[in-house]
Amino acid sequence: MAEYRSGVFSFFLVALAAAVFFAADVSAQSAEAQAISEEKIFTANSDFFEFGAETSSVSFAAAGVARSVENFLNASSALRANFLPPAGTRRRVEIYSQPGIFQFAFDSNGRVRIFLSKENNPAFPLLRRALVEALLLEVSPISSDSPRAPAWLVTAIAMESEIAHRPGMLIFLRKNAKFISPVSLAELLSAPEEKFLEDENFSQNAFWFFRSVMASSTEKLAVFLDPHLDVSAAVSAAFPQVFAEQEKNVPAADIFWTVKFFSTIQRVPAGTDALAESQKTFDDALLFLVEIGGEEARVLASELIPQRGELEICTLVSARFAMLAPHFRTLNPVWHNAFTELGVFFEMFPNGEIDKETLSAQWQKVLLARRDALVLQKGIITAFAEKSAEK
Repeated sequence: MAEYRSGVFSFFLVALAAAVFFAADVSAQSAEAQAISEEKIFTANSDFFEFGAETSSVSFAAAGVARSVENFLNASSALRANFLPPAGTRRRVEIYSQPGIFQFAFDSNGRVRIFLSKENNPAFPLLRRALVEALLLEVSPISSDSPRAPAWLVTAIAMESEIAHRPGMLIFLRKNAKFISPVSLAELLSAPEEKFLEDENFSQNAFWFFRSVMASSTEKLAVFLDPHLDVSAAVSAAFPQVFAEQEKNVPAADIFWTVKFFSTIQRVPAGTDALAESQKTFDDALLFLVEIGGEEARVLASELIPQRGELEICTLVSARFAMLAPHFRTLNPVWHNAFTELGVFFEMFPNGEIDKETLSAQWQKVLLARRDALVLQKGIITAFAEKSAEK
């Protein structure tokens, strides 16, 4: 797993170093770069690209990257119809070696010109992104309203195509899903390319958003590419049944995306507790069996705050915290925040330097986190029920 984590992180480190050059204008290249363009003689083809490079190994390796992108888009009839150019369309891609740079642009004849550091493998992540973008610019609705494809879509398709021959990458993304959180949908859909290269959380959000919407239909995905719709209007248009009874605004759209995010990864990580199991573990941890007036009674942890000066009570709470800790490895992501807030409460409880007001305020955070988890859980259960009904 460390190998795959290293591979994914190297994606971002290398891409970040190169991103500043990504949108460079071909006309601004050095005289040396322009001169070597006449020396390209080795060619290789994929279905939608013709590559020219200084060496056959570079042109054939680049064609291999292109084929992995094309194969992913060809795997689904809906993706093929919406995101691949007409058969017979083939872009000319010229790859030039320049030390330490990566630049990508279109010239006046529609050719893709890529200046690639000769020290880098042509399977370099930014080359994959460039080829995805070159394909997407051929198709509607992207080409009609924007000079470049949305960065989130380029990111998602590039990651999907890479997974095809790096299946371990998907295993990493699945396990890592519980450690990331859904970002604002408005930010995700409008973020520039640099954000996805710099921030792993954004790039993985793009991947899971693409998967969650594609699980419904490609037509719904097209709605999110319409530049005339803001995020709440897009969500409302794509999923009208979700927004039928609630206010159509950005916060509501973010609630929708949060539910979609967790419902998508809910079916993913192996060794993860079911929703009901995590809820039961959490609720059981809230209650303590103590003696009151000579009789045993179950009370909430907050009711023990007045007795926190007693060693027996502090020992009881500390033992509960220790018992709860192992569950953090397998708890359902929906309950992550609630467990975290409860853990903070248990950790603060025996600390005499923390006053009762602060501890009581933390208990309120526990209750709010539980409420939010229940809302998300209900949304996910509803989403699964709807999906089952469709089948």
